[in-house]
Amino acid sequence: MKTTFTNGILALMTTAALAGPSQDLVTAPAAAPTLGDWFVGGTYGQINDADNLINGIGGLLGLAGGYGGYGVPLPGVEDIRIGDLDFDLYSIHVGRNLQQSFLGWDTSAYLELAYLDGSMGVSGYSEDLEDSVGIGIDLKVIPITANIKFERVLWQKLSCYVTGGLGFAFTDLSASGLGRTFSGDDIEFFMQMSFGLSYEVVENVDFYGGMRWLRLSDMDFGTNIPLELVDDQFAWEFGVRYHF
Repeated sequence: MKTTFTNGILALMTTAALAGPSQDLVTAPAAAPTLGDWFVGGTYGQINDADNLINGIGGLLGLAGGYGGYGVPLPGVEDIRIGDLDFDLYSIHVGRNLQQSFLGWDTSAYLELAYLDGSMGVSGYSEDLEDSVGIGIDLKVIPITANIKFERVLWQKLSCYVTGGLGFAFTDLSASGLGRTFSGDDIEFFMQMSFGLSYEVVENVDFYGGMRWLRLSDMDFGTNIPLELVDDQFAWEFGVRYHF
């Protein structure tokens, strides 16, 4: 009897050992969504002496057949002086690393919204008026473009980049002088390219700088003031980009 009781105790202990401690079913929490390879950035730059943007602007001072852009004949105007046309350039962009390589270059795509604000003055002198005449001109351009970026590491945290983009630009022109004012707007095709260097100053934050080439097709404001961006226009720029 004693042997039977002992064997029973051993059997119970063996069963408990094989069963192991009881455990509750635990479900791992779902991973929080992230922005992955997305990035955002902003740029500031300048276009200097973009005088060839204004093609035929002399019409504002009566250079075109003796008539001004306001449709009013002006007495002979001479000593015409066209001031420098300079633009400030601001832009913001958002994009994503495509996780693809092209000939050793990392590729990204991004959308950019830019704002170019330029101004210039045109002045002259008329003996008949016995006074100087002048007009101030303000031109604003708002391009929206889809772009692709190629980037390659040169050394440690230093990289070089090349970008290209296409889109449309909303333009607004305003002119005032000679007691008159004029304004007009248009939407035209826009293209750009840029190239430069980028440096990761801290984790996920890049500083970059370089040159940007821009081209804006003919703008038509419904007047005898044809405007176009002829030849190449270049802006210098620098900016900062944050990678999520």
